[in-house]
Amino acid sequence: GALLPSFFSISLIFCQMSLSTYLSFWGAENAIVDVSIFFTTNLFGMIVSRLCLGKLCRWFGEPFVCMASVILLAVSYLLIALYIDVPVLWIAGTAYGLGYGILYSFMNAAAVEQSNGENRSAANAVFFGAKDLGSAAGAVLWGGILAVMDYGMLYLLSAGLTFVGGMGFFCWKRQR
Repeated sequence: GALLPSFFSISLIFCQMSLSTYLSFWGAENAIVDVSIFFTTNLFGMIVSRLCLGKLCRWFGEPFVCMASVILLAVSYLLIALYIDVPVLWIAGTAYGLGYGILYSFMNAAAVEQSNGENRSAANAVFFGAKDLGSAAGAVLWGGILAVMDYGMLYLLSAGLTFVGGMGFFCWKRQR
């Protein structure tokens, strides 16, 4: 039961590696010496999202919150691809943290919920193994992708993949 949510998490983490690995190079190319503000605001966004997720789901419903998180993630990549500067890094980092904190929580919960009681530990292991796979694949494959495109295109591609993977998860979750 954990395989499909884990597969969707691979796409999320794969795209996240474009930020973790290459954002500082994209920033330097655009005369931004320190892109750490993205990661700082990302952290605050994740903390806020995790603290507020239950209330948001009660107020707006899980489907709306899930869809909003997918949009926040895709928009953050688009902002980085098209308008990189320090204020955009603040906005994109916060949006990314909010979206990631929500969507990753939904995916993890779905992976565990889809398994029976005695297999929940295994489901959690599969889910976090998928995270490791997405990290490893992203770190390697984005480098190859950068050989044929620039950073802006890399983040546009990340936006598209995140949106497709997130929408795939959203549609799968709605069916269940």
